Amino acid sequence: KNEENNISTVVSQILSQDYPDFELIVIDDFSNDKTLENLHSFRDLKLIVLSADENIPGKKKALSQAIHAAKNELILLTDADCSITSKLWIQSMAMAMIASPQIEIVISISPMSRNHNLVNLFSRFETILTAIQYSSYTLSGIPYMAVGRNLMYKKSLFHRIGGFQNHIDIASGDDDLLIQQGAN
Repeated sequence: KNEENNISTVVSQILSQDYPDFELIVIDDFSNDKTLENLHSFRDLKLIVLSADENIPGKKKALSQAIHAAKNELILLTDADCSITSKLWIQSMAMAMIASPQIEIVISISPMSRNHNLVNLFSRFETILTAIQYSSYTLSGIPYMAVGRNLMYKKSLFHRIGGFQNHIDIASGDDDLLIQQGAN
């Protein structure tokens, strides 16, 4: 939503991935800036534009539509304001699931870019602290959260647990609540 300054960069980064078979689905969640205009210059993506009757808080409805429209089994998520720093991002996330078919969720950290101000320093500290906590719990067999900007799960798992239906009325939790439900 309203990512006209970021959307072209992240779409270009994803489309340049070194991975044999992926599709890019971009969801415009009621932007009122030039996000949609910027997306029309790209050919190799599916674009889902939500209609006004679907305007509910959070992004669960938007994510559900994209997951249902996806042709592939592996669903890899990121946000428009993220930066994909490697052409092997998709491959590195998918390796665990490809190597071990019983794995249905892959979580990863998503560090913040460094800026030279106090708020950024605090945000980066909080981000890495949170990543250490949820990674440690996951490695201990008690997964409780992940960040939706760098998260992969199987479409079949999403459907098997009913997607976001158990918490669709909560604006947030498209990552944490799904992880808790899917991991259990």
